Amino acid sequence: MNSYQSSGVNRNSANQAKKLIAQAVSEIHGTSTGNLIGKFGASFDLSKYESPILISSTDGVGTKTKLASMTNNFNYIGFDIVNACVNDILVNRAKPLFFLDYIGTSKIVPETIGKIARSIASACLENECQLIGGETAEMPGIYTGEDFDLVGFVVGVLDDSKICDNTKVKKGDVLVGLPSNGIHTNGFSLIRNVFKLDKFPSRLSQFEPSLNSTLGDELLKPHISYLKQINQSAKKVKAICHITGGGFYENLPRVLPSNVTAKLYPSSWDIPNIFNLIQNEGNVSDEEMWNVFNMGMGMILIVSSENLPNILSSIPESTKIGELIEKNNHQVIIDGIESN
Repeated sequence: MNSYQSSGVNRNSANQAKKLIAQAVSEIHGTSTGNLIGKFGASFDLSKYESPILISSTDGVGTKTKLASMTNNFNYIGFDIVNACVNDILVNRAKPLFFLDYIGTSKIVPETIGKIARSIASACLENECQLIGGETAEMPGIYTGEDFDLVGFVVGVLDDSKICDNTKVKKGDVLVGLPSNGIHTNGFSLIRNVFKLDKFPSRLSQFEPSLNSTLGDELLKPHISYLKQINQSAKKVKAICHITGGGFYENLPRVLPSNVTAKLYPSSWDIPNIFNLIQNEGNVSDEEMWNVFNMGMGMILIVSSENLPNILSSIPESTKIGELIEKNNHQVIIDGIESN
């Protein structure tokens, strides 16, 4: 006799997971938000805003989730998805209002879903936004083994007078970098291939002297949120670029006018050892590294040279990493390597 459970979907596990999600959210955000979990939809009150402009974004953690499963460490994966989404709308100077998540998996393990939900709720709290809903789907055949997918959706708000106007960006402006803590959430398919992690997952637990930690601990460092850092000086910033998938060559042109070239000087900052380890062990070209990874800079601000001293003094660890020069048929030049 056929049933949903005999097809691989366990409704009891799903219901138990929902209870654990609601419990985690309630403990972190309060019962008013936790009570929304399990409803068909969620609401958010915008009445305190006179003329709000909503900014939204969606992203996924990607194959970093495989490393979380390999190491059975789900404590930070929620920070990855929340902070990545928050940074994307921060490029438009938006303050996050609320967040929703999607978890797809081959088999719902309530305790694992609860840990992921707790990390998402904690990250939302740090970013001062509400976790108001989401979806957990058990889909054997689409996902296999311990594989799962984690996707996030954020909605933020800004005043129309604060909309990012990239038309003010011009030759002579300065690039200011805000450091990452490592890989963040991009390039993990390449990383798994370089270190042969699918075949030798035990490599993640090995201590790497150059990292002063295990490889797994280094790779699972959570994506940083730059919300609080940038909010302090947003008025003096002309444009903001989040260095995510596509690295520098694809992301910087998205905030540049067509008549300038961004020239970066990698010697102006210390590139974390993890990137050197990846490049050396995988024999990865310089161009590929800069086109995939953040290379130690998670966010780039474009400011006028006059405002540079103020920015550097108000944002801890910020560093001048380049400048905008006259257009030379390329939009990004890094240490002599030009974008196509």
